[in-house]
Amino acid sequence: MGKKYRFVTYRRLKESIFTPALLIAIVSLLLAFLPNPPLRSSRWLWGVIAGASLLLCLWLVIIERAAGVQVSERGIRVSSLLGSIEIPYDEIEDVSLSIFGKVFDPAEQSFSQRIFLHPLWFETVLVLKLKKFPYSYGSLRALFGKYLFEPRKNVVALAVEDWQELNVHISGAIEEKRPIPRKPA
Repeated sequence: MGKKYRFVTYRRLKESIFTPALLIAIVSLLLAFLPNPPLRSSRWLWGVIAGASLLLCLWLVIIERAAGVQVSERGIRVSSLLGSIEIPYDEIEDVSLSIFGKVFDPAEQSFSQRIFLHPLWFETVLVLKLKKFPYSYGSLRALFGKYLFEPRKNVVALAVEDWQELNVHISGAIEEKRPIPRKPA
């Protein structure tokens, strides 16, 4: 296995939630341990809030680190915290570049999803047109979320940090696997 290319969607999730959760944890810890008499009866509540906030911060770091794409000899390994799949090069019909907002139409997203994804709409994504998905779309969505597989277009949209390098590796591997056309005798 080679380098792991991290997803920008998970990076965005961490960027939007990590700092507020950490601030909540710090304030809650301070309130739990202040010697102020009115807060003494609810110290355990502030401790629970601090613990939950710290767990959320830890979860965000782990999920961002676990999710990514790796190129291997046989195919592309897409992984998340909940599992991973391997897409063989034989199952990839075409590799192209597109814009995140063209693959996942902003008009079809809810208001909160559009706000969350606003910085990503014009990000370049590597689009792999597949012959078929390795599993059902419901299973893939449960493992990887909504913004990786587009079932109507039968594509995988890899929104990764270093899409240029990943494109070179995948395109090169697919070219190596294609049979050389023979000239008729």
